[in-house]
Amino acid sequence: MMDQEPSFVISMRFWDDTDQEIVDIIPRKRGSRAYDFPKKKILTYRVQVVSKDGEILETWQHHFWTEKIEVK
Repeated sequence: MMDQEPSFVISMRFWDDTDQEIVDIIPRKRGSRAYDFPKKKILTYRVQVVSKDGEILETWQHHFWTEKIEVK
């Protein structure tokens, strides 16, 4: 998988109904990352591992995750 130069695409939805997306490279096979969201509570999330070609290699998501439906 590391030959495909993967990155994380982290999508979060907060209790105040705002969304945030973080794209971060995966520099090595093992490790950890911490992200800080001062004064925001996470409602749900999805993490995708994406190759440099845009192929989704793996997905983890909170059991409440749903795609947001926007009504105009």
